Amino acid sequence: MSRRGRPRHQKHREPNGRPQRKRTRTEELTQILETQEVVLKARKRWVFNETGRMISDKEAASPLLGDDPLGRLLWLDRITDDQHQGGNEFRRLYNRHRTAIGAPKPFAKCPDTPGMEPVLDADDKARRQRAWADMQREVESSSHLGYREALRVCVLWEWPDDLLHLRTALDAAAKHMGLCEAAA
Repeated sequence: MSRRGRPRHQKHREPNGRPQRKRTRTEELTQILETQEVVLKARKRWVFNETGRMISDKEAASPLLGDDPLGRLLWLDRITDDQHQGGNEFRRLYNRHRTAIGAPKPFAKCPDTPGMEPVLDADDKARRQRAWADMQREVESSSHLGYREALRVCVLWEWPDDLLHLRTALDAAAKHMGLCEAAA
């Protein structure tokens, strides 16, 4: 004997009969855990492709293996800690300058990084522009191609094409900030 009418859905329903749009807490937690698993798998696959070795879930959860290419370069030991700090300072000063002149983010999904706080007054704007001009002059004088690589990696979050020029620029940024004694 066949059933009459439309089959019943087992979802929770709103008073008007529609399926509930709001997810339950367990569904939300399940989706979060699945997302974290996907992120860890992607990081492990990336490390395997770069180094040829497998890593544990604990290693894959390292914040250095996030989206930031500087962190990934540091994790792979392709740049030093001073160069990493110099690159982060380069990024911070660039973002401070960008907000001082009222420029938009460099790309649509650019993460909020340090230096994106609003400008306080005209003196703050002038200080930000001077600080960036000094950093820009120092890094560009060390290597023009390195300056372009530093902009690509630190600001646009792209993977570097020329690691030697990038290292030279990051050394100059670290030296400018007083993070290391002498840049090679």
